[in-house]
Amino acid sequence: MADTTPTPPLGPAQDPVVQLRAWQRFHLRITALFAAVVFVVITAAALLSYQVASHRTQAALAHEMEVLAATYADGIDAGELKAAIDELDHPLRDELHH
Repeated sequence: MADTTPTPPLGPAQDPVVQLRAWQRFHLRITALFAAVVFVVITAAALLSYQVASHRTQAALAHEMEVLAATYADGIDAGELKAAIDELDHPLRDELHH
């Protein structure tokens, strides 16, 4: 005759899930994998965003410098500049050395 007594529930020491190490449990592994993927995606997006913003800032600064240089260049008379370079005692000569 077969034994029909029910098996007692497993205690904490006998539960196979409890006996597994933390890294062997599926839910912890899948959570760690998901967290790693999210971290990589967010890091890549942050680096791309930084590069785009940095490039735009540098381009804007270069444009501002170009406009400023063109504005200053419009105020310079080429004849006076050549005279200041050629003559030793021209009044603009001192300004060229600053």
